[in-house]
Parts: sequence; C-alpha cells; structure tokens
Amino acid sequence: MVHQELTINEKLLKTITPTLKIFRIMGIFPVTYDNYKITWSVTLYTFSFLAATLVAIWGIWGFVDDMTTASFLTLGFRGTVDFFITSFEVSEIIASGFYFVISTKGKSKNIRTILINFDKIDNMITPIFVRKIRRKSIFVTSFVLSFMIVLYIFDLFMWGNNSWRGLNNYMGYYILFTVSISHEVLYWHWVNLIYYRVLAMNNYVEDLEEKDISCESISYVVTAYDCICECIEKFNTCFGNSATLIILSCYINLVVCPYVLFVMMSSNEISLLNYVYFVWIGVHICRLFVLMNVCHSCEYLKGKTSSLVFRLLTQPLGDNTRKKVKTLAFKTTKMKIRFSAYGLPKVNRHLILSVISSISTYWMILIQFSARLET
Repeated sequence: MVHQELTINEKLLKTITPTLKIFRIMGIFPVTYDNYKITWSVTLYTFSFLAATLVAIWGIWGFVDDMTTASFLTLGFRGTVDFFITSFEVSEIIASGFYFVISTKGKSKNIRTILINFDKIDNMITPIFVRKIRRKSIFVTSFVLSFMIVLYIFDLFMWGNNSWRGLNNYMGYYILFTVSISHEVLYWHWVNLIYYRVLAMNNYVEDLEEKDISCESISYVVTAYDCICECIEKFNTCFGNSATLIILSCYINLVVCPYVLFVMMSSNEISLLNYVYFVWIGVHICRLFVLMNVCHSCEYLKGKTSSLVFRLLTQPLGDNTRKKVKTLAFKTTKMKIRFSAYGLPKVNRHLILSVISSISTYWMILIQFSARLET
C-alpha cells in the first residue's frame, strides 16, 4: 500500500469503513479511499507523527507539573517509591500510544497483502456477513470511546484536578491512552475480519455436504484457506510488536492499579471517587480479555474447519476430488491458525490465566514493600 493504490471489492470496503475514520483521526491507519481504492497517505502519516510527538511531550510535561501539586499526597502517596510506580504507569501509556502512531509506516506492506487476500476470499466464498460486521464494529468503537470519555471525567475528579489546569495536565495522557485503546480496537477489528472469513469458509464447506462436491468447489476452499493462513502470518508480523505492547501494558497496569488503589484506601481521606480505580482495573482486564477472546475464537473456529473437511472424506467422491479433499485435510492439520506476539506468547484465553497467576506475586511484593516503608 506504500505509494500504491489498492482496489478492493464493495463488501470488503463496507466492513472496514465504519471504523476507518476513527482510526485515521487517531493516527493509527493513515489511508485515503475513493471508489473502492485505498491509498497509503504519506501526508496523513507525517501529520500523525508530528501530532503524536507534540501530544507525548504535552503528556509528559502535564504529568510532571501535576506531580508538584498536593493532590498526590492527599490521596495517600507517601514517598519516592509511590511516585516512581505511578510515573512508570503513566510513561508506559504515553510511550505505547506514541509507538502505535509512528509504527504505522512499517505495517503498510503487510496490510496490503492482508487486504488482497481478503479480496480473494470474498470473490470466492459468500456470505461474508457484511451487515453484521459493520454493526458490530460501529457498536464496539462507539461504546469504547464513549465509555472512556466518561471515565476520564471521573478520573479528573478523583485526582482533584477538576480545573482547567488539571484538564490541561492530563489531556495529553488521555489522548495517547485513547490512541492505545483505539489501536486495540483496530487489532480486534482485523482479527474479527479474519474470524468471519473463517466462518464463511466453514459454512461453505458444510453446505458442500448437501451438494455434488466438485474439484472446483474444493479448490475454492483450498485457496481460501491458504489466503487465511497468509493473512494470519502477515498479521502476526504486522502487529507482533503491537500485541506485545498491549499485553505488557495490561500486565503493568494490572500490577500497578491495585497497588495504587491500596495506597488510596490506606489514606486518611477516602472518597467515593477513589473507587474509580476499580473501574480502571476492570478496563485493563477487559482490554486483555477482548484481545485474547477474539483470537481464541478464531483458533477454535479453525478446529471446526478440520472436522468439516474430514467429514467430506466420508462422502462419495471422485478420484480427483478425493485427492483435493485430502490435500485440504493435510493443510488444515499442518497449517495452524495461531495469533502470537512474535511467537511468544500465544495469544488466546490460556494467556489470561498465566497473567493473573503471575501478577498476584507482584501485588504481594509491592504491598509488603509499602508496609516496610511505613514502619
């Protein structure tokens, strides 16, 4: 997609346009489109890069300025360690949001390949559930952004910064956190597009059992499966760093946020607004769960593909057709559909248990360390 136009079919365009404008505003998908032609925009990327740089500086400056106020002390923060932990959490969000913007340039080639394969699948296998994908994408994007705006407002009141200075100090951080959340929605959206194409392929294979199976129809499935595998390979290459940062971000925040909540609950001044941090903890859990769940669902659906293909072998088939089905069965067995962050770890539901079991250790360390500092 770098310096080239890519023409895609109408169905594919309809499934990516609902969230395209939001992603462009956030600087994580700098493309233009017109009459089914998508073009990588160097102008949009340059503007996004400069804007992200300024917002990152703004966020760092705002946090440093806010550290000088007394609001941290009234919330129970007692020393250098507490300030360091909070600073680490904030800097991680700022760095992640900035990286998600500047790294879009390296994704263009792989995204082009993914879109080409999507286009091939759509031309061979129907339906692609266009209306369902559009509605789901619009709902998720609208809900997430609306919820985060409300949470930001409560967060400002919690920190006692319900003034213009407080808004100015935190705005850079909130913008980059929104960029990070939008990038996770983008990740979810692309996996969701793969998921529905696997589902369409499964439905196509299932329908073959009730028809006269031909070599041509099996060839369509073989080609579609090859395209899906290539999409996932390019997707893992394209979003490998992003997946790693998202998982790391959730991990860090799920360690730090409960500790910050513990510090607040230990302070002399306890307000109902302090419980906003419970919501933040829930947000980070949801971030992790949504990411893992959509990848796990796609992998699970692939397992059904193998079962459906082996069921075709029980049908009366011609010699050439049977060879094609055996080839397809071999591919579905050997070519796995797996999402990963550069191979480690595998992105699925099993990772959630690993994260939860390991962060509990850090909670105990931080709480015990804080107790020693008090004594």
